[in-house]
Amino acid sequence: MPKVLRVVVIMHSSFKVWVSILLLIIVVALAITAYSLGYLTPSIVVNVVVGKKPVNAYVQVFAVLPPGHNESLIEVWSGTASNGVVRVPISVLSKIASEWVAKGYGSEGVGIEVVVTYVNGSTVYYDMMFTTYEPGTLLSTISNPMLSMARLNYMTVSLNLTNTYQLAKALTKPQVPTPPAPPGCWLGQYNI
Repeated sequence: MPKVLRVVVIMHSSFKVWVSILLLIIVVALAITAYSLGYLTPSIVVNVVVGKKPVNAYVQVFAVLPPGHNESLIEVWSGTASNGVVRVPISVLSKIASEWVAKGYGSEGVGIEVVVTYVNGSTVYYDMMFTTYEPGTLLSTISNPMLSMARLNYMTVSLNLTNTYQLAKALTKPQVPTPPAPPGCWLGQYNI
């Protein structure tokens, strides 16, 4: 083989190795980013808009407890949406789901409540939605990696915040996260 051809072949092989290494680094970086953002965890996806505009609203998720507890609801997750979307990992419901299954309600619809608030100046936008999940299905999704991958968007809840409450004084600084409920708002009366 001529010397020039050998150099080209070696350079071509070296280039392939570097491209392969670079692609591997990119894939690993994307996987780490996706995992840290919750995209590789089965989640309840909450979409929040005011009109058609996505907003960074404060989202709370409450779960209905099985009989035998002193409370009927418990907050299992809270956080702020990013560009109108928040992903709530279904693992936050696993302990409660296990209790429902142990009491014989594994295939029944068990309730969760999603409460969303957003403050913009002197206007508080808010809404809530009640929906159900099956505890047995939720637990099998968590425990089975194949089901987990198939059900990354375990459930989607979309809320258009149309309910409003006017504050006496406008907030001068944007609040992130927005508070769960300002004083006097109906949500605050129930200490949700």
